[in-house]
Amino acid sequence: MKNTLTCIVRFLAKEGKVTELTNQFEQLLSLVREKESGCVKSSLLSNKNNSQEVCLMLNFTNYEEYRKHFTTDYLKEFVENHVPNLVEKIDQELYSPIQ
Repeated sequence: MKNTLTCIVRFLAKEGKVTELTNQFEQLLSLVREKESGCVKSSLLSNKNNSQEVCLMLNFTNYEEYRKHFTTDYLKEFVENHVPNLVEKIDQELYSPIQ
């Protein structure tokens, strides 16, 4: 598991849009779990200090699988059709295990 990567993406939902954003994420994660064998774990988290912030955590087997994730039609559709209406700010970081 030394080549695994964890992608952590924080989304600040627009005012009044956190429930809709969370629902859209649940649909997206269902597709990721079904279609991406290289994504071995996915979690949707809420910030207990800021109810407008949602965090998506994805664990990939390697960098190639991480990059492949961004080429999927369902992710492109999500970004194009939902992010502009639901998200105020996005912050993404990529982590690897400490050897």
